[in-house]
Amino acid sequence: MKRKEDLFRLIKAMSRSEKRYFTLDAQKSGRKGSKYLELFQAINGMERYEEQALKQRFPKNLSSDKAYLYEAIMRSMRDYRSSKSRFAQMKEMIMDSKYLYERGLYDQCEERLSEAKRLAIELGDQLAKLEILKEERRVIRDRRKTGHKDRLEVLNKESEKSIQSVEEEFQFLGIYDQLSMAVISHPNLTEKDQQQYIRSEFASLIETVDTTPDNIHARRRFYQSAALYYQLLGDLNQVFSYYSKVVDWWDENPKYKSEEYYRYVVDVSNLLFICLQTKKYDNFPELLYRIEKEPPSNAHDQKVAFQKLSIYKLVYFMNSGKSEGVHELVDEIEKGLAQFSINPVSQLILSGNAAILLFIIEDYASCVKWCQKVIKNKRMQSRYDIQKGIYLLHMIALLELEQFEALESALRTTKRFLRSNSTTKVTNFESIVYSYTKKLHTNPLSQTRTLLVDFKSRIETIKADQNEKVSFGLDDLLIHWIISKLEQKTILEQIGKN
Repeated sequence: MKRKEDLFRLIKAMSRSEKRYFTLDAQKSGRKGSKYLELFQAINGMERYEEQALKQRFPKNLSSDKAYLYEAIMRSMRDYRSSKSRFAQMKEMIMDSKYLYERGLYDQCEERLSEAKRLAIELGDQLAKLEILKEERRVIRDRRKTGHKDRLEVLNKESEKSIQSVEEEFQFLGIYDQLSMAVISHPNLTEKDQQQYIRSEFASLIETVDTTPDNIHARRRFYQSAALYYQLLGDLNQVFSYYSKVVDWWDENPKYKSEEYYRYVVDVSNLLFICLQTKKYDNFPELLYRIEKEPPSNAHDQKVAFQKLSIYKLVYFMNSGKSEGVHELVDEIEKGLAQFSINPVSQLILSGNAAILLFIIEDYASCVKWCQKVIKNKRMQSRYDIQKGIYLLHMIALLELEQFEALESALRTTKRFLRSNSTTKVTNFESIVYSYTKKLHTNPLSQTRTLLVDFKSRIETIKADQNEKVSFGLDDLLIHWIISKLEQKTILEQIGKN
């Protein structure tokens, strides 16, 4: 621990159950543990790190006490994870075998190594298997029991095979990293230039692979690499095909799935994103069910599952034209935001999309409620594009509810907010939405249809201009809303047409 805030960040990253485990662990240590538990609780209670406040409360040896507490937390978390993680259990078995070897308990040492190898094979962890094989060979050489030469030969062949598997795995890991860096390093290439560059650099590594790799982890990396390669080329059908193979790979390796749940959810999310891009909305329910049916084993994974499931369920409802289950989803999101420590930007995205979905199903009262969650959050200091979109949506929802006094207040508040942020200018889209909302509020009802037609035309002009910026992607939503009013149909019916 070198930076002053490292301990603070570590404690803030811990889940409630992890903090509870550490607290109980420290209490077992008696007086010494009590001292460090007090420091732990003081830091945990801080909204932001304040070194000076800690120095006043703990004037002696603060630096060394923080270092000790950091290591104590890490030791406690190793114990916490060992009961839940096969990887941790395997590493502990290897450590146990070394202790048993040093004490001359060779039979017990070999038994421990055999258990560790079984786990390594189940998890496809070839690096761990190589370490286990090295320890097995050491024990056999030192004992020199009958047949030890034959056993060493068998272990040598195992080692050669594992080395080949590791090389294969790292080869495709390297390809995946290169493709990932290509996206970052060349963001401004034209489509034609990009395709030429990508093919020249990576075609021989992806398109000429005749068979999928034997190593299970190399196979996943190959599928991921191929998906990213074709994504860079704009071939979304191939992207869908390879991300589907990635997701199937997880089902073929269930023990690894339970061990690396977070990565599994990310891979399913990648496939969901491609389904969104290709408008394969019918695939959403089955993919979302895949995540839901796998119970997360820890608080971190529960939070990841909540965030991914929530955002893609919102996306599904917003694009499919379906409404059954919307209110249940919104209730789940509200509970999840209260239960989990979600970062402010993720909270904003979830709350904002919940508001949009409620607007789509024309539950304007609930839409207002969720818009106000964002508007009243004074600590939010980022993603002003989303915030501005929510202010605009809030006005229109109040207009639909005919809450004219509240709308007058919202118009003033929105005007102040749009002009108060020095880092982002008021866009044409924001000005038009604000202006026409005000006109629809103040002008006679006889002018409503004309105003709506003009409003739609102005939004369509902005939508056609690639240089124009649209807050929170509201252009399509407002067009659907205007058409629904002009044709006296629901917004869902408009979305269903598309």
